[in-house]
Amino acid sequence: MPTTITRLFGTARDLIERGAQSATASPKKAKGFVRKAEKALKKDSKLVTRASMKRLLSSDCAAALTSLLNDATNRAQQLLGTL
Repeated sequence: MPTTITRLFGTARDLIERGAQSATASPKKAKGFVRKAEKALKKDSKLVTRASMKRLLSSDCAAALTSLLNDATNRAQQLLGTL
């Protein structure tokens, strides 16, 4: 798997963790972290699609990653709704 995809996914995970931790202290900061995470997940999804088209990822792997990233994006949107 391309390292860019792995790095962006890790960044999104870290941003969501930071948002969850700062939610009680500053909801505004938490929203900012979660919005950045959502952007990173969407960008990551585009990279997975591009890698699949270039045959850097198998179609099965790309489908699984796309499903995972879509789920993570939906969860981030739900988290934004609760903040």
